[in-house]
Amino acid sequence: MITRWRSLLLVVPIVVLAAAAFWAYGPFSDPPPESRVVEYLHATSRGDEASALGVWQTCCAPMPDLEARRASLTRELATTGAGQQFRIEFIEWWRTCCEPGIISDPRNAGRARILVSASDRAGAKHELIFEVLTKDGAYWGDAAGYPRHDWTLREVYPRGEQSLRRPAIAPLTRDDAIRSSRSLAPVPDNAAIEAKRVSLADLRVALGGQDFLPPADPARSVWVVTASGEIGGAPPKASWSVVILDADEHIVLGTRFGEPNTRPAYFDRLRGG
Repeated sequence: MITRWRSLLLVVPIVVLAAAAFWAYGPFSDPPPESRVVEYLHATSRGDEASALGVWQTCCAPMPDLEARRASLTRELATTGAGQQFRIEFIEWWRTCCEPGIISDPRNAGRARILVSASDRAGAKHELIFEVLTKDGAYWGDAAGYPRHDWTLREVYPRGEQSLRRPAIAPLTRDDAIRSSRSLAPVPDNAAIEAKRVSLADLRVALGGQDFLPPADPARSVWVVTASGEIGGAPPKASWSVVILDADEHIVLGTRFGEPNTRPAYFDRLRGG
């Protein structure tokens, strides 16, 4: 009897540990998107081009330009041993269902845009953007009960270049930005409208502690469109507005509307200078 209890005391912890490992690493696990970055760079750091290519999985219809980038960039990074040391600088979380856009909640994200700073054997620095998406594309998050993401590396490219997963789009012009801001709420012709293009980092400085934007790449180029006048089609009307639009992605990053006595100090800072 004593021997049986001793056996149970040994077996139970092993079963618990096995169950925990199965949950963490087995079919129920859902490793975060950073794990794909780590796996790819571990391969390139040791010069294992084939393993790195196995991590970077392009999707669906063949895209010759993207396939060429996949092959050439992976070969370059593996040849130089990029990934000897690396650091994740930031992660942009994107909603991929309904209307794509940058969000603050990773649990509802279907796309992670990850900026990584990596060094190679010679000490040269590489700034890389990793595009990691859910395997099935659109992710419905809380609306679907938070299913597995199955994060998959779909693209890597040097910072400053554009993704090749979709056709290139021209940056928003000043007129485009004003037109887009008008589509969010009617603005009369006699309203005072201003638009200027700045970096997201500079915009956050101007906003100060009243920042209302989702976490995003500070180097992003954005249009800041401000308007004062009788804004809105029906009561209650606003008397001022701020609309922030990403110049390259053509998305709205943030909006604010309000009455005269609620106009924040940053409104005047955005219109000046």
